Amino acid sequence: MDGISQSYSPCSHPRGGYLFSLWGFMLLFVVVMSVLIMPLLGLLCAPGYEKYGGMLVQGLLLFALPAWLVEQYYRRSQMERVWQLRWSDARLDHLPRFVVLVLLAMCGSLLLESAMSLFPVPKFFVQMEEQLTMEYEALLTEKRLLARILIYIATIVVAPLGEELFFRGGVQGWLLCRFRNPHIAVWVAALLFSAMHMQWSGFPSRLLLGGVIGYVALYRGLWVAILFHMVNNAMTFVLGSNDLKLGLGWGFAVMLLLIGLMIRDIKYETSKGSAINDLDDEA
Repeated sequence: MDGISQSYSPCSHPRGGYLFSLWGFMLLFVVVMSVLIMPLLGLLCAPGYEKYGGMLVQGLLLFALPAWLVEQYYRRSQMERVWQLRWSDARLDHLPRFVVLVLLAMCGSLLLESAMSLFPVPKFFVQMEEQLTMEYEALLTEKRLLARILIYIATIVVAPLGEELFFRGGVQGWLLCRFRNPHIAVWVAALLFSAMHMQWSGFPSRLLLGGVIGYVALYRGLWVAILFHMVNNAMTFVLGSNDLKLGLGWGFAVMLLLIGLMIRDIKYETSKGSAINDLDDEA
């Protein structure tokens, strides 16, 4: 598998217990969160702040901690790794391409959300959709400064970090080792990532986003994928806070423009690489 980032070790041999432990720890911490953490936050925090404290804890406890615990145990017991965070990956060699890819993924997600709004929501999801919409609008309209800071930290920093370690680190890393097929690993992890959000209207858009981030993690490293997720969440929050929407017509136009810019950038990089190879051959 050429070009795979060193964040992954596709030659490792984790068994099914690795994946089972990931989900098992997450479910265990869901219970701990509900029974212990949230009541404790209700006692310690000022009224109305406990849910924002819960958002902070959730990203770390439900996603980051299970991924870290399972990976650490696997390394010590099997003397090999499934994934790792490498500080050397925390850099952007192609910043313009990164920005274009973020915008392209966002436009694609917005288009899919607009398309999903044309279809009726199944009865099973109606109540859940309404509740999620109310919660999201409550976050956007929160006026208290401290509450908004907690929301920004939870949604822009903690959630992307935790979700990427769990889905792109543990789940995608395990799938890559087991199937030796990067596309299966990326899209199965993206499917699980989207399904975990339990939102009918946002399922296709999150599936697309998960796939894009999966390939970013696979070929550029987990740190770049985490940064990609953070930037996407920040821009989504800004768009939502200002009630900015992208129509289908404008969305396709912007997507075509961004695709053109990316193709142009890739052609430039390819031609530059070919020129360097020709000079080496002449030498």
